Order: sequence, then structure tokens, then C-alpha cells
Amino acid sequence: MDIEFKYTGIKGFSTEAIPIGGKIKVSPIDFKVEEISDEGFRVSLLSPHSESGSYLLCRVNRENISHQRMVKTLARHFKVRPEDIETGGIKDKKAVVKQLVSIYEPKKHRNFDFIILEPGLEIQNLGFRRSGMVRGHIKGNYFDIIIRNTSYVSEDLVERNSMVLKESNILNYYGIQRFGGLRPINYMVGRAILEGDYKTAVKLYVGEPSLLNNLDEDRNRITFLQTMDPELALSNWIGIGVEEKAILEWLVRKPNDYEGAIKRLPRSIFSILRRSFISYLWNLYLSFRPRGGVLKGERSKIVNGHQNIEVALPSKKWPKPINSVWEEIFATLELRKDLFKTERHSTRFIYLTHDDLQLDVIDPRTVRTKFSLGTGQYATVFLRELMRSPLENYI
Repeated sequence: MDIEFKYTGIKGFSTEAIPIGGKIKVSPIDFKVEEISDEGFRVSLLSPHSESGSYLLCRVNRENISHQRMVKTLARHFKVRPEDIETGGIKDKKAVVKQLVSIYEPKKHRNFDFIILEPGLEIQNLGFRRSGMVRGHIKGNYFDIIIRNTSYVSEDLVERNSMVLKESNILNYYGIQRFGGLRPINYMVGRAILEGDYKTAVKLYVGEPSLLNNLDEDRNRITFLQTMDPELALSNWIGIGVEEKAILEWLVRKPNDYEGAIKRLPRSIFSILRRSFISYLWNLYLSFRPRGGVLKGERSKIVNGHQNIEVALPSKKWPKPINSVWEEIFATLELRKDLFKTERHSTRFIYLTHDDLQLDVIDPRTVRTKFSLGTGQYATVFLRELMRSPLENYI
């Protein structure tokens, strides 16, 4: 089975672009992403406002800092709970990111202009307002990305590919980051949680090795997978992750309570895992859905001036799969029809909304690309049409 299809459900390509190969994120500074506000402005251009309210809005600049670390640092600085920190979406760690963050009723440091919280993490005060950020509460993201170690590229090739990408409808898959990056096990853990198979969820979350299968921590993961002994894993695992440690310590105190153990994960991660399985199903849907036309359960819609198709994702509103493509996916994976009875209703568009594309040759083995995407859309999905590199080259 194709490794990309196995871990992400993505099959095939949307365009006739000529592959250039290459790798992204060789350095964090090679991958720059900046949010676009609801009003259509890049966040670096926003000025402080005079509105009042309970939510402090900040512009955050971060480099090589994970979303979770950013949230914990902000919560500690402003003396609030991590749940009081809200963003428009989760961005990559290995990147230079400019984004908006809201803090509900900060207990300290309410008045400031600009603060460096730690190397690579800076915040600027944009003032208080009446509502906080909500997931997806941005128009999109603007990317500035360096692709290194490409095959030989010429100006003519780049110009041709630029035209092809601009004129094509590219399928709006979820990218590899949604599934865990080097450990793309999120959707498998998510399915186990939804099915109430908590032992399998723990085995996967703690024990499944990385995609490359050569990290030092993989030995400890495999040992746990083979023995299911939490004490042994804890005694040998130097540098164990916070989440894995919490799960294993719970199992030491309460052997075989796998449900309690997996629920030691932070609520945000637990939610991501559950939603990741729905993301995987969506990728399968795009992979097997016939091109063109509007199927049952879909609706045509204009988005940012482009024709698109909106589709309901599996949720508590589904008494059964809404069309024949979904029916085939449910049957192939042997999914219960009530599996998503607690999942909120949501929709997703079939095609990426990509604009502002620029492709430039820096040298014959290096290309720079700039483009914007709608909220919740993945730069790696856009780039794979151009690069068509091995899966690990996007991580």
C-alpha cells in the first residue's frame, strides 16, 4: 500500500504540474506563515484598537515554538488557564509564524506594548475586545516558503507550473500535520477512542514508532508495545514526552485502566485525535469521489469569488451515510453508523481556495513560493502538487 495513502488517505493528484521534488522546513525560517484576518488583512498590518471587552488580543510572532508550548507560556505569563488562550488555528512548530491570540481576562500584565517572553516568542498588544478568537476565525493564511534540494528547475518550468497551479481546482485534503507528522497515528488513535477501544488507543499513542523508524525514542515505544509494562517503559525512557509520561504513570497507579490513562491527555489533544479520524475519512472521500458534479448531501457555493462545493462531515446529525461514496467508505472500514453520535456538525469545501501565487527560482536546486489559502487548508497539500516528494519531505 502507498505510504501516503496508508497514513493520510490521500490518493493521486489534482493537476498536471511537472514535479520538482525537494524538501521544505530544512530550517524553520524556510517556512513562514502569517494569518489573514477576517477583514482580509495580514496580521502584521493590524494596528491596536480602542475597543473594550474581556478579551486581550495579541499579535504573536514565534519561531520554532510549538502551539502547545506557546499556549502554556502565555497562560503562565498572564496567570490564566490554558483554556483561556484562544487562536484561529494550530500552526506548525518548525516555522516562523505571525498569528492572532486572545486571552480571556488576563490576571497580570494587562498593560504593555511589546514583550519578548522567551527566545523565538514575542507578543504585541492589540487591545481588548468583546469576543475572543475562535478556531477558524480568520480568513486564511499567507505563506512564504523555500523548497530546497529540488531537481533541476528552470524559469520556463516554474512559469509553466505556476500557470497550471493557478488554473487548477486542487482537492482540499487534510495534510500530514493533521495526522501527527513523523508519527502519523492520530487518526488510528482517534478511531480507537470513538469505538471505546481505549487499550488500543494507549498502545498506539505510546507505542507506535515514527514514520522513519529511526528515532531514539522508538526503541522505548516498541518495548512498551511488546510488553505493555508501564513501569519498565518509565524506567528506561529518558526524555519521555509529557503526555506519554502522564499515561504511563496513570497505568502504574491503576493497572489496566486504559480509559482513564488515555483521558490524561489534555482536552485539546484528545479533541484533535477524535477529529483526526474524521479528517482521514474526509481524505478518503476526496480520493474516491468522482470528479465534477454535485452529489447528494453536497451544495454548490461561491467562496472568495471561486466556485466550490460544501460537504457535511460525519457527525451526530448523520442517521446514516449521506451518499454512495460515504456508504462505501463506511462499509469498507466496517464503521458503525452511530460512531459519530457525539461529534459536532461541521462542513468542509472540496477545493482549496488558493490565491496570490508566486514561484521564483533562487538557484537551479531552490525555489521560493508565496501563496494564500483559506482557513483550515494545508500548505503541504498545495505544495505536494508541485513537489511530489516522499511524505517525510513535508514534515
